[in-house]
Amino acid sequence: MSGAVRLVGVVFAAILVGNIVLTLLDANPENQITTFFADSSSKLALWFDGLFTPDDPKLALPINHGLAAVFWLVAAAIVARLLRALR
Repeated sequence: MSGAVRLVGVVFAAILVGNIVLTLLDANPENQITTFFADSSSKLALWFDGLFTPDDPKLALPINHGLAAVFWLVAAAIVARLLRALR
């Protein structure tokens, strides 16, 4: 069970990082892969979306979604550790 929780955290973080990479590389915004990552990451960013608003919008996304990715990794690790402790 704790392994599944960690896996979910890694998958969520990977989606966020994937969107960062696609954005920084100027991927076609009309492409289905790009829209999948953009739509999914906007939901996964939670309250981190728009937290920082630097002048360059290309800089805002890596900061905000990067923080969200770290959040998911840390949250999943904490929950997994709690689940292991309860066994």
